[in-house]
Amino acid sequence: MSSLFQQALQISTGKCRIIYPLICIGCGIKSHMVCSGQDIEYQIATLDEKKIVYYRCQKCISPPPKKKGNKASVITCVCCGNKDGLMKKVQGHNDKWAHIACALFSVNILEIVDYYKMEFKFKSIEENQKMEQEEEENKNENEVCSIQII
Repeated sequence: MSSLFQQALQISTGKCRIIYPLICIGCGIKSHMVCSGQDIEYQIATLDEKKIVYYRCQKCISPPPKKKGNKASVITCVCCGNKDGLMKKVQGHNDKWAHIACALFSVNILEIVDYYKMEFKFKSIEENQKMEQEEEENKNENEVCSIQII
């Protein structure tokens, strides 16, 4: 079993041994520096004699997603579709996001480009084009007809 997989397993089972998790001051999500990318800027504060390491996650730093029609766009993971949890942008795409765990374990969709920065990209250009085509096909699916019949 790989060391990275063992760390992920410890985190998911609540047996994490990393002493100082990072806490995002924007949304409050907790993560490990290994998961967020070791190139991030963080600060250390002391509260009640405990060290607190805080930063701003990529979702909080990024501008809000553009509205699609009348609906506000929500950041969702390209792998699992969930909107909650720690996510980072897919390299080369400002509107595509993925959970770090999904990026690590979705070998058919994403590949890790830089483990130090925890950056990932789509596995292939074909996969990216396929996703964009599916989005385009589904774009008009939920729109309301603006022609009124009297």
